[in-house]
Amino acid sequence: RALPTSFQDARRLQAGMYFREAGDDLSLDVRLRFLHNAVRLAPDLAAVWLALLHHARWYGDYQLAQACLTGLQRAVVAAPAPGNRGLRRRAAETMAWLCYDRGTWVDGLAWVDSAEALGQDVPLVRGLLLAGSGQYLYAEDVARRLAAHNESSSSARWIHGVARWYRGNPELARAI
Repeated sequence: RALPTSFQDARRLQAGMYFREAGDDLSLDVRLRFLHNAVRLAPDLAAVWLALLHHARWYGDYQLAQACLTGLQRAVVAAPAPGNRGLRRRAAETMAWLCYDRGTWVDGLAWVDSAEALGQDVPLVRGLLLAGSGQYLYAEDVARRLAAHNESSSSARWIHGVARWYRGNPELARAI
């Protein structure tokens, strides 16, 4: 922000080009390189931070995800916009999934609460986190609601399987 406005605009333009080039048709390593270049040039672009956070989750890199979350939070504060609520909502959901991947159930449930407070309904990850944390009755309730909503979805079976797995019944979990 200390740079003159013309330099900031030029850097944002170049960062936007890197962000557009980081499409799905590239390998993940190249995509990450483009995204890192974009945030290096314009750290106030919240959408780029969210993309990096999403990829950090798929890499399973919790430290990178935390750094991306911090960058995203700073970008949202630096340039408040109406679309930032959606970015924060998707970031909370991504962090909830990362916590599920890492087995940090309580932290994940806090992220689910944050996502839901911002208007994002995430019953699947809530059910999985509840099942992992040992709150089986609540997890089964979420699974029943998901099954009633969409009978052909595998989400309810996934929650039932995780609940049975963590209850100590891996054979029953595999049978689902």
